[in-house]
Amino acid sequence: MRSILVLVLCLLALTGCQPEAELAPTPTLFDLNAAATESAATAAAIASPTPRGLPPTWTPSPAPTITSTDIAEVPTITPTGFSAVGTLYYIFNGDAIVKLVADGSFEELIPIPHIGTDLSDLTLSPDGLSIAYVAPGSGSAREIYITDREGEVTRQVSKLGFARVEALAWRPDGGSLAFLASQAPDTPLAIYIVSADGTGQRPLTQRASRDLHDLVWNRAGDRMFFSDGPIYALDLATSAVSQPLTSLTGFGSDFGLIYSPIADELYYFKPFRDFDTGETFNILSHIPTASITEIPTEISGMKLPSDDLSFSRDGKFLLVSTKDSIWVQNQDFNTAVQILSAGSLPPIPAFSPNGEQVAYINNDAAGIPQIFMVSRQGEGVRQITFHQEGTISDLVWVEG
Repeated sequence: MRSILVLVLCLLALTGCQPEAELAPTPTLFDLNAAATESAATAAAIASPTPRGLPPTWTPSPAPTITSTDIAEVPTITPTGFSAVGTLYYIFNGDAIVKLVADGSFEELIPIPHIGTDLSDLTLSPDGLSIAYVAPGSGSAREIYITDREGEVTRQVSKLGFARVEALAWRPDGGSLAFLASQAPDTPLAIYIVSADGTGQRPLTQRASRDLHDLVWNRAGDRMFFSDGPIYALDLATSAVSQPLTSLTGFGSDFGLIYSPIADELYYFKPFRDFDTGETFNILSHIPTASITEIPTEISGMKLPSDDLSFSRDGKFLLVSTKDSIWVQNQDFNTAVQILSAGSLPPIPAFSPNGEQVAYINNDAAGIPQIFMVSRQGEGVRQITFHQEGTISDLVWVEG
């Protein structure tokens, strides 16, 4: 609850905070899909806002109740010469969901019933109207909840009573969610599915592994893919699991799975090690998935110390992020722009609905995590939050 009070103070501190002048880093073009021996270096500067101190420490006894009326009226800021469409959502301090207008003019908590508890796995429905997340259930259980974008109507949709629930994946039609779950944190995971209205919960497959991850759907919504070392496919109608679709290199599981929104292709990272230097890195790879009766040919690209992949809505651009950098890959021309270099945090980038801008997380000059925005060409960096403390995770961007 203390972190929620701090966020209220942080949001009120928006008054009078104006973003700094834009900086325009010079983009560097290169091909992420072509094998390379070294990555191009760029100097992607970020705006440096005026440092702000933390709010005074205050521990009320007893702690007061915070209601939606306490946090809804936040003074408006209109950054000069800056526009962005849509709304950003993210988890603040691990225990609250925040709604942020994309131009930075308005920010508020959404009043879900789980404020102040451990939240994770925030994900938006395909139509952008609903938010799913994982929060405490009964006792030590973790459960899935779905709320509207204003946090006014929230319902519990899973009823497993399990200690581990993660990797939420909306079916493309928005009618159901697939997820991973296990009865205890150290027991093998199973793949489950549940309807968005909370009915029809059932297991799809149980595997003798505690390391399942990266659950994604194909475009048709009749098959999903996951990593359990190599990558496998699961048929929704039969619950049959395919043979391994990828071959392991011996240096870790394939990871970072994401499905193309315009083609039957699955993108992922494949870990490697350079025996001469001892360097470990990942290869951006993809496989065709229209047919999985035979092991597909893996198509390899550039080596990167990468962590995450995401597509623009039209599938024309691919966001590739590492622990401190971001690239935007043009899928038509196989060229990429590095839009962030040497950041201080994992950026968790998100495309705008029209694919023209990218929001990401980085520390400000005072070392406090904030949300920044930049064009997909790497121009016009802008800070759009001005918190005085706290963490930011699970950043997503929705239209409207």
